[in-house]
Amino acid sequence: MKGTRLLLRDLNLEGGELLLLEYCGDFDFVVYVIGVDGCELYYPRVLHEFQGGRPRNVLIRGGGVKFVKRLHTSDGLVDSIDPPVSFLKKFGSIIPSEFEYVVSDGRKLLGSYYMATREFSGLQSVWEMLGFELLNSFHILVFTYDGGHCIHVDVFDNELVEKFGDKVCRGASSSVPPEVDRFEICVQPFHMLRYNYGVDVTSTFKNLRSFWGRRDHITVFDGSRSWKLQIRKRGNCIQTTINDGWVNFRDDLGLKVGDIVKFETIDDDVYKFVFQVEDGSSSSTT
Repeated sequence: MKGTRLLLRDLNLEGGELLLLEYCGDFDFVVYVIGVDGCELYYPRVLHEFQGGRPRNVLIRGGGVKFVKRLHTSDGLVDSIDPPVSFLKKFGSIIPSEFEYVVSDGRKLLGSYYMATREFSGLQSVWEMLGFELLNSFHILVFTYDGGHCIHVDVFDNELVEKFGDKVCRGASSSVPPEVDRFEICVQPFHMLRYNYGVDVTSTFKNLRSFWGRRDHITVFDGSRSWKLQIRKRGNCIQTTINDGWVNFRDDLGLKVGDIVKFETIDDDVYKFVFQVEDGSSSSTT
């Protein structure tokens, strides 16, 4: 990877910070910078020399704010952690006493925040659900608070690569019940706008939506052609939309208002789909 020197210079990093890279498909990464205290930085509004517009403010409701906890073998499988002081100074007063931990496949478990001790608890249930029995299975925990009642937990191993757990089988047929193998979208006038503001995956398909993470991607196929569509969960982790990739998908297929696009999983993989487009009462594979 090249170009990191410019990034470090623009952000005025001194060393000891952690760069967290999230792959978004194609040639795009989102880079998060975790400070030496374990809390995501307040990014300076610096215009990078290759940027065409001003950088935006990072808001808690625009994707959440992250903090990191490094674990050691001597810690064992901890049930509670203490967030960084800088994180609690900003958000400690709005974190609810009870919230939901959300893991990468969308499953949720109850957690608690004790203001007196300034600790998050309930992590033991997360490890049991993910199938982690030994601490050496992972090394770093990344928590993302969305400003509401959800705290997302991502687990990274000793090689600093995201780990999904022994019981999380992304794409394994045994993990996907038959009632979550499809969803559909009825094309609306606002789906035809030049800029995409999100295409809702309705609550009818909430069981399928629960398998997707807060920011995820699915791939849809038509013969030798394929499109990568970004999945976003907003607000209270319930509203689910298709964002990046929709405009290209729509235009390539020549979709029009009233068309119904029916997606169906490939081999019960909730990240890979084939589809049909229905025009009125007729249905034809596209």
